[in-house]
Amino acid sequence: MAGSPPGPTMGAKPLVGAGQGFHRPILVAIIAVLIILGGVVLLLIGIAILLLGGFLGFAIAGPVGAALGAIFGIVVMVFGGILLAAGLGLWRLKGWAWWLAAIVMLLSLAGSVYNGGYFGASVGGLIFVYLLVVKKHFNQ
Repeated sequence: MAGSPPGPTMGAKPLVGAGQGFHRPILVAIIAVLIILGGVVLLLIGIAILLLGGFLGFAIAGPVGAALGAIFGIVVMVFGGILLAAGLGLWRLKGWAWWLAAIVMLLSLAGSVYNGGYFGASVGGLIFVYLLVVKKHFNQ
């Protein structure tokens, strides 16, 4: 057509998301943000433990204590990194992040039950059930 402007109907594929509503469930977004924040906090705590635990461990038990304090800090940082990755993947609706978040929630649920934290266990259980309900939104 000579007078019509080119548009998405002239044989070109529409842009990703053009005319299609991208839908991220609001609770998935909230859970993702909370998990990201938890990961950042754990990373910062891990750094603090790495530094302070190493110094305190050295003061109390010498080089072995310093090594144990540093190892504990690194372990906390690894858990923080895993949480951060899970939260960012949940935000992007990645299938691997759904699995990672589900595993983290089950471990958190088990830890809460073991420690007698029934409120935490109930929240973790609800989040796990919700993740099961919204699984269809994640890339598989």
